[in-house]
Amino acid sequence: MNGVLENLQVEKSDFYYRAGSALFSKKNLDMATDRSIKLITRMPDNVLLAKDAIDEVIKHLDDLDTITIKDHKGQSYDYWVTKDTR
Repeated sequence: MNGVLENLQVEKSDFYYRAGSALFSKKNLDMATDRSIKLITRMPDNVLLAKDAIDEVIKHLDDLDTITIKDHKGQSYDYWVTKDTR
């Protein structure tokens, strides 16, 4: 992957891997953490924690942080984010 990032002139610290809910598993999240890979993924609806998380976030929309991520073309995208370490 570093070769690809180098070719695109993207620093690893600025790169986020974006994936669908199929990536969401403890094993995959642990591997990404071990390799210092930043992920944006979706928790599948069939995970009980997903419903609880959505309900909790809705209660605190005004407290969410916003991050801006640029794609390889320089287009910016804003995301509301929160962190839960449960």
